[in-house]
Amino acid sequence: MQLERGNPLIYKAILEISSDKSLSTPVMIDRLLEICRGSFGADAVGYGGIDDIDQSLYRLHSINQSPKLSFEAGSTLPVKDVLCNKPIESGQLTYFNDCSASEVAEHPFVNLFAIHTYLGAPILSQGKLPRTLFFLFTEQQATAFSDAELELIKTIAAVIESALARDESLVWKRRRLNSLQAMQRLANIGFWEVDVQSGKVYWSDQTRLIHEVPDDFEPNLETAIDFYKEGEDRQQIIDAVERGFEKGEAWSLEVRLVTYTGKEKWVAALGEAEFKDGECIRLFGAFQDIDTQVANRNLLAVKKQEAENLLQARSQLIAKISHELRTPINGISGMLQTIHSGLDKDILETKIAIAMQSSETLVRLINDVLDYSKIDSGELQISPAPLSLARVFNDLQALYLPLCEKQGIQLEFETHYCQQDWVEADEVRVKQIFTNILNNALRYTFGGHIKLTITTIQTGSLLELVARVADSGKGMTREQTARIFKPFQQFDNQANAGTGLGLSIVKELCQAMHGDISVHSHPGAGTEFTVSLKFPNAVQANPSSRGVASSVVAQLQGMKVLVVEDNEINRIVMEAMLSELSLTADYAVNGLEAIKTLKHSRDYNVVFMDCEMDVMDGFQATRKIRRELGYDHKSLTIIAMTANTTNENRQACFNVGMNAFLTKPVSVENIRDTLLLVSERKFH
Repeated sequence: MQLERGNPLIYKAILEISSDKSLSTPVMIDRLLEICRGSFGADAVGYGGIDDIDQSLYRLHSINQSPKLSFEAGSTLPVKDVLCNKPIESGQLTYFNDCSASEVAEHPFVNLFAIHTYLGAPILSQGKLPRTLFFLFTEQQATAFSDAELELIKTIAAVIESALARDESLVWKRRRLNSLQAMQRLANIGFWEVDVQSGKVYWSDQTRLIHEVPDDFEPNLETAIDFYKEGEDRQQIIDAVERGFEKGEAWSLEVRLVTYTGKEKWVAALGEAEFKDGECIRLFGAFQDIDTQVANRNLLAVKKQEAENLLQARSQLIAKISHELRTPINGISGMLQTIHSGLDKDILETKIAIAMQSSETLVRLINDVLDYSKIDSGELQISPAPLSLARVFNDLQALYLPLCEKQGIQLEFETHYCQQDWVEADEVRVKQIFTNILNNALRYTFGGHIKLTITTIQTGSLLELVARVADSGKGMTREQTARIFKPFQQFDNQANAGTGLGLSIVKELCQAMHGDISVHSHPGAGTEFTVSLKFPNAVQANPSSRGVASSVVAQLQGMKVLVVEDNEINRIVMEAMLSELSLTADYAVNGLEAIKTLKHSRDYNVVFMDCEMDVMDGFQATRKIRRELGYDHKSLTIIAMTANTTNENRQACFNVGMNAFLTKPVSVENIRDTLLLVSERKFH
């Protein structure tokens, strides 16, 4: 039998072997050595001692070994040349986890047989010369032996010792009994017996400990069964005892019992019947306290289920995204393929508008996936800055008013601002919350109205925002509202239904801003979302210097720009976007070309740097530009352009010396705002 190291069944196996009266002592020892070598993964487990004839020799009585070693039972070596002289001399368990780093590093036995780990336990028997139980390992163990394992080895040595002396005297028989009791305590195994003729029930000390009964408690068959938890557990024991009594069937069950003190615990109950002349005369067995093992097993089952649920969610996400991304991609591809010269201007503008709308949908879907991924990995971050809540909602009103008019929906904004409306908040995330809610209202409201009510309340150093978005749309059932903030929830098959991630992301954003979101709805009676957020007060920011488009263009004039991008289409896109700002740029297709360009001319103000490129990527190039070419942050601003939006990638960009971080796909507004910060020397 081979059991894994640390398996509690090792105790049971050793106990069964040492308790088997049909085994002779040598056979019992051989079986114990076999169990020990297999369970502890030793190269050899042996038993030997001082030779009875020549006490300068150590005689090997029995050994179980791997093919790596070739000791022979019965062979002898000088005592001084074996490691077992250590436990013999000390009378204590000896353990060298790494012989080469211990006092026995130069010992001939260690060097001759390449022993890495040695463990020896003394076997002292009255009237006999000292003997030892030893373990040899030629390779380093993954973990050192624990105190519990060392105690187990001591106990095994004591079992062998008791077995050797069991016929010598009553004293040694008692020692064996003590060893068996130690085994019971270590394995938490108790024994029981029922004399059927007299009805007397015997419980071992460990059995009484497991039941937590007082010292004077006397069990009988009825009270013993009553300890098992009423219901299925107790019925299993009753049925098992009846089958054992009537048919001689053994049983092995995992059931719950309730101790004398009222504590519920799991036990492994084993039993069988003894018959004489066809009549049951005795029931006997054992049971083990397995409450911890069952708890660990149940915990593993929960963790396994959580992992399976996570994998299912991942698969669901991939399948959903694969489906949803195809729709806007098809819109973009289809419209671009049908744009030809000579088309009517109105038709051309319509097709371009459809392509742009599909592009925006595609970006929204990708952003939802990225946000969900950040939330799932705990990387979602809020970046607060001074912000006017009134301006945010004015922007939203200006954005959604024409959209609602187009669908015949009446949009109403009702505001109740306190005097101070400037707060420290993440404008992008605040707008993301309300655009998600308003988009849902637009999607499910056909005619009718949408009303947004905004109230701000000053409470000390915090400003609380309470906003309600109510619509007269189709509404939701109670079952739908219970699931609305969970990921991947969609309640219809509309083509623009999205990933089902939007409101789950909104929920996380609200909680990240010390707030929450709730919903109230009835089928056919509309839906109302309530959002509460809390922000620290902020000082009103200086008016923006960005002004109208012409002033922006004037502010950016004279900038010399280098774009480092290995993708030709992306270079064309950048050229078009920069031309919107009346800017031209030079271009490099990899980091190496960028370095050559910057070596040749030091007139550049800004570098837009792609991160992932062949030949030399943006990280390597930026590091060389800062360290080898000597460009500091004042003389050259380097702006990362990447599709990798993780916090690790963002930090990696800053670590090598980049000043700003733009995520693809970029927009003209992103480029304009970043270049304005450059012109205002807002980057360090």
